[in-house]
Amino acid sequence: FSNCSALETVVIPDSVISSGRAAFASCDNVKLTLYTGTEEQWAALNISGNTSRPGGVVVYEYDDTKDYADSGSCGENLTWYFYCDGTLKISGTGAMTDYRYDYGSTAPWNKYRSLIKKIQLNYGITTIGNYAFGLSSPEYYEIPESVVSIGERAGLYKNVIIHNRECEIYNSYRTINKNAT
Repeated sequence: FSNCSALETVVIPDSVISSGRAAFASCDNVKLTLYTGTEEQWAALNISGNTSRPGGVVVYEYDDTKDYADSGSCGENLTWYFYCDGTLKISGTGAMTDYRYDYGSTAPWNKYRSLIKKIQLNYGITTIGNYAFGLSSPEYYEIPESVVSIGERAGLYKNVIIHNRECEIYNSYRTINKNAT
């Protein structure tokens, strides 16, 4: 794959135990590496040369039978899914967890922040947590009518449609807009 500038996503099964010298050298556009093994297995791969490991964000324990790359919980009844096309989808019901900017307290999808192009929030979500999308720059997202509150520094900067005119939007000091449009 050396010098393959069009390569953006790489899938590597855990059956791979070594890589030849410079196998991914000058593959500078790799943004996402999907690895079916564990993080420990990835670290133990016998890689020849410093430039043989593909770049980008690595997803460990990738399951190629699912249509998403990674997922997890983001509230008592909410689940997030990150897809290889750059979509972050959140589904379920209820309030989203509040996050912070500091290390260890960021949103679980934070490692994909540079890859997120679209955020899809399903009906049933009632609250968007603090700092939920503060480090992402999606091209577009819609806030469903079920959302009644958007937390501080949630990262809703551009191309946002809020369907609930009664939604409360907060910043660090006060309610910004009690009647969002």
